[in-house]
Amino acid sequence: KGICIIPKIEISKYSSFQETITALCVLKNKKYIAYGTDRGKITIADARDLHPIKTIQLPLFRTVETISYDSLRNALLISASMLFEINLDNYAYTSLFGNVAPKNIFVDKESIFLGTMIGILKLCYDDKPYHYKIDTAWYNNYKEWSGNRSKYGAMLHISTNKRSFDVCYDSCLQRYIGTTKAGVFTFNQHGIQELLYGGSHIYGRRTIYHRQNTYISSINQGIYIVHQDGSVGCLNSNNA
Repeated sequence: KGICIIPKIEISKYSSFQETITALCVLKNKKYIAYGTDRGKITIADARDLHPIKTIQLPLFRTVETISYDSLRNALLISASMLFEINLDNYAYTSLFGNVAPKNIFVDKESIFLGTMIGILKLCYDDKPYHYKIDTAWYNNYKEWSGNRSKYGAMLHISTNKRSFDVCYDSCLQRYIGTTKAGVFTFNQHGIQELLYGGSHIYGRRTIYHRQNTYISSINQGIYIVHQDGSVGCLNSNNA
């Protein structure tokens, strides 16, 4: 039990692959496995036997950093600081919001959040009205984002004017937790609040909710733990 870090996966033992694939992220459903590679490719394989079906070359030949589903079960991925949507059934892909340099994707049942260079961006679908209630306390920096919308609209959810990295949902606190260069923030429909540790700012990168706690990685301060009562602890080499 613990945290396992896998920097890359070499997929070369299957003779049906024509080249060694360095998979940096993986997405799986009942039919397909999609591998994002270090060469800007998405390789779609049969989920049963890993037989490759299709390889999609994305523009700029840059690393595919992360891949996830939207609520319509299309693949959303980040490569070369651009967001792409891929239909795994017909292999069509579209570039979305390339000018905000997304870093990571968080999808839950109600929302899609992106950590971007200007703050936390929230996506919703154009074929519906904005079905998230716009509370002025929560969306005090709300604005519509112009760009290649495809079927998505977007709202600038938390405007820090600084790089934002990651978002997760803490079901104990019933709040989202977002990491940015301006600090770590918790937010829901009632407002936004900065998360502090010992009265000081927290500068986190990745965040994940697991077994009633949220874990936030930092560059050189260890791992912050947000407990189910909202208190914050820190695990590092000084107190391990």
